[in-house]
Amino acid sequence: MTNIIDYKTHPIIGKYSVSFHRWGSSGTAAHGHNYYEIFLVTDGRLCHEVNEKPSEIGKGTLCMICPGDIHRLSRIENFSSAHMNICISPKKFDEICSAIGIDPRELETQKPLTAVLSAEEQAYFDSRASLISKLIGDGYEKAASVICSTAADFISILNSSKLTQKIICPEWFEDIIEKIHAPEYMTCSAADVYEMSNFSPPVVIEAFKKYAGKTVSAYLRDAKCEYACLLLSGTKMTTLEISMQLGYYSLSHFNRVFKSYSGLSPAAYRREYQK
Repeated sequence: MTNIIDYKTHPIIGKYSVSFHRWGSSGTAAHGHNYYEIFLVTDGRLCHEVNEKPSEIGKGTLCMICPGDIHRLSRIENFSSAHMNICISPKKFDEICSAIGIDPRELETQKPLTAVLSAEEQAYFDSRASLISKLIGDGYEKAASVICSTAADFISILNSSKLTQKIICPEWFEDIIEKIHAPEYMTCSAADVYEMSNFSPPVVIEAFKKYAGKTVSAYLRDAKCEYACLLLSGTKMTTLEISMQLGYYSLSHFNRVFKSYSGLSPAAYRREYQK
């Protein structure tokens, strides 16, 4: 029988209407709850199953679970993971949505409620999590308002993401995106993308701006750096091997690109995140 957690008996949510915690690599059993849960993957990669529909999610993925959902987190072999988690009572969730002008019932119809954050957004929420953790040390009364404002930011991002996803992408563009994220295509350049699409560069460039919100080069950089994060934290490959696998044949150039993406050099990132 699936465990259903009641916020009314939760020592933190029941008292303050919100809670915050960080979670490590260990998975969870399938469970549900009568409150809202929003979590951001801050490192690695894992499997997230919601209502018996599994998907792999990685660093920078934001997810929301609603009352009545059943979900489970599972480790992926050779990968560690970590995430920050905010739980919100139904009444407080409605209050937050009302304050930011979002219809909570309409938002819930847009499942699955996920979004992928930029590196800048990830860095911002990581600093916010550190602040919350520090405030919790002085008592939840001080932390609760910051948790609520962070939850409001998360909900706004999820709502904006769902509105964006209503734009129907052409099939050829979806095929290109799928290829770009496949390991065997990680060496591809913008010129390769133009060739794969069978469209002229201006058409492809405009499609990336419209459907991905980025230039082709920026999208490729982010996809490659995201994959580099997984390889650095989850494998023993050298930085040079990773650089070559991603099509960066100059190690110094790869180091600069990766640092501009993550804020850390590849070596520093590995020291920080490899388990």
